[in-house]
Amino acid sequence: MASASNVMQSQMLATLRLISPVAALNVAKCRVGGAEDGGYVMLDDLACIGICYSLGVGPDVSWDRQMAELGAQIYQYDHTVEKAPAEHPRFHHFRIGITHDRSLAPEFRRIDALIDENGHGERDDMVLKIDIEGHEWDSLDALDPGVFAKFRQILAEFHGMRLLNIDSFQKRAHRVFSKLRQTHEVIHVHGNNFAGMPVVEGIPIADCLELSFASRRYYSFAPSYEIFPGDLDRPNNSTIPDLFLGAFKF
Repeated sequence: MASASNVMQSQMLATLRLISPVAALNVAKCRVGGAEDGGYVMLDDLACIGICYSLGVGPDVSWDRQMAELGAQIYQYDHTVEKAPAEHPRFHHFRIGITHDRSLAPEFRRIDALIDENGHGERDDMVLKIDIEGHEWDSLDALDPGVFAKFRQILAEFHGMRLLNIDSFQKRAHRVFSKLRQTHEVIHVHGNNFAGMPVVEGIPIADCLELSFASRRYYSFAPSYEIFPGDLDRPNNSTIPDLFLGAFKF
């Protein structure tokens, strides 16, 4: 009979397989944003992007600014800052937090509610960037997969991966990644070295993972043989080495 630890390891591996990266065909990748924390690797198909949702602004808007310079309107949501640390004519900042709970409105709003309120429900030129310090799990878990389908690309930080050996956390992570995989594929993975890389049930895993997703509707994919970090990656904390993830296959 398998031990409880072996069962949990098996469940963790099944969850991690959901986010093993593939390669997008005929589209190169690029880095958008700052050279350290605040930069993201995404598909270099940015001319068609008209709307960006930037959830979690903090002190760095280098990604927002670069996307705005390319012509996109940037909808920024962060209840922790009174205003964005820099201004741009295409920035639209709201001191509103992101939640899964409709009852917390108007100080906190669900992602699907914001899309509807902004009149973006029928857009096909959107990107979602989400870095909300652990609140991403419940906020994304609450959404119908059809909401993810509205975005060509999704860039997300997933915090607390060291907790994957907790049954409730693992099951929620599995739900979130399964929903995302209904409409998107992971095309890039990076470990935030500020958070480190613990070994959980025998599996080395970056505690904070930065994942880039691309829509199955707009892109085609093939197996990836890339090793992470790659040439476009930079350590979030430049004073220590980046986290080596290898091929990130499980």
